[in-house]
Parts: sequence; C-alpha cells; structure tokens
Amino acid sequence: MTEQIDRSVTPRAVQTSPSTSFPLSVGAHAAMESAFVILDFLRPDEDPSVVYIDTPSSAAYLQKLGDLRRYETIFGHVLGQAVPILE
Repeated sequence: MTEQIDRSVTPRAVQTSPSTSFPLSVGAHAAMESAFVILDFLRPDEDPSVVYIDTPSSAAYLQKLGDLRRYETIFGHVLGQAVPILE
C-alpha cells in the first residue's frame, strides 16, 4: 500500500485532481453505493457530460441532467469529507 501512495503523490506533467483519502473516522459516505466517474468533455455543447457507474454486476452511462446533478452533489459531499494523502 505504501508503494501505491508513493506513486499517487509523485508529480506528473498533468494532474487534474488531488490525491485524497478517507480516514476511518469518516465512516459511511455518499459514494459507497457504487463507483462512478463524471466524464466532462472539451466541447460540452457537442459532447455533454456523462456519469459512468460501475457495479460488480453491471455498468451504466447516465446522460440526463438530473442524474448528472445528483452525482455532482455526491462528489461534492465526498470531496468535502476527504483529506489530502500528504496530511
């Protein structure tokens, strides 16, 4: 695990998101239901954002604005509970 953390904090040419983790004291959090990724594209007018959800038995792409807003809210809550790995 130490090796993984070392690799995740090694500077890269482009790093678009901070390396964060959840302390055990956080307990249950909003993103525990399933893994998801919000995909944003360079030209949102041509390629709108998409939520990709991955579960052990299936995967889904969500494109409705309400779904996107829900997962943006979940991501905001999760990011608010996370702490930088370097702390």
